[in-house]
Amino acid sequence: MLATSLQAKSTGAGKWQAQCPYHDDKKPSLSIQAASDGKTLVHCHAGCEDVFERLIADGYILRRSKSIEAEKPDATYQYVSADGELLFEMLRFPDKRFRARRPDGGDGWSWKVPNDLRVLYRLPDVIRAGTDQLIFIVEGEKDADKLAKHEYVATTNPFGAGKWRGQYNEYFVGRHIVIVPDNDEPGRNHAEHVRAQLESAAASVRVLSLEN
Repeated sequence: MLATSLQAKSTGAGKWQAQCPYHDDKKPSLSIQAASDGKTLVHCHAGCEDVFERLIADGYILRRSKSIEAEKPDATYQYVSADGELLFEMLRFPDKRFRARRPDGGDGWSWKVPNDLRVLYRLPDVIRAGTDQLIFIVEGEKDADKLAKHEYVATTNPFGAGKWRGQYNEYFVGRHIVIVPDNDEPGRNHAEHVRAQLESAAASVRVLSLEN
């Protein structure tokens, strides 16, 4: 059992908390939950990617009850190049898991997305935006799409808070930026990190506070 092999501590019926084996985890940050359909749900709150697949590869999980290829996401977000070529997709599943996949060059998918493909969401919109337009940087594809429906230019970086890459900065030179963070500590920390990255390149950078 995964909880046993990781020496996890019970936090309730069918729930455990363990130290994640994929980073220096001084405070247990790996959540384990036994779902009603027999699946095991895992999530690293420190942001480690591909945890489920890595646990399988390292023998912590002997087999999965259902192939990820057979699962049905409740949303699919496409990340494209400046020319509109599909680079990868981010899938959101009903249990709030996110998985990324890219075309494998044939008729299938690869579930590993290399760093050089991890572009900004809605990148062509950012590139086409005029220098007098506000560009909103949000935390999540869903929020970016909502703003785009109202004809705002909006983007986000893939894989959530703490995953901003220096290569994104070039798209915001001379631009007016509004950062809209999630209203939690990781979201606020992420917003401040992005602001620090962009303030020397952008014409202006503002963080929209959502605190009560």
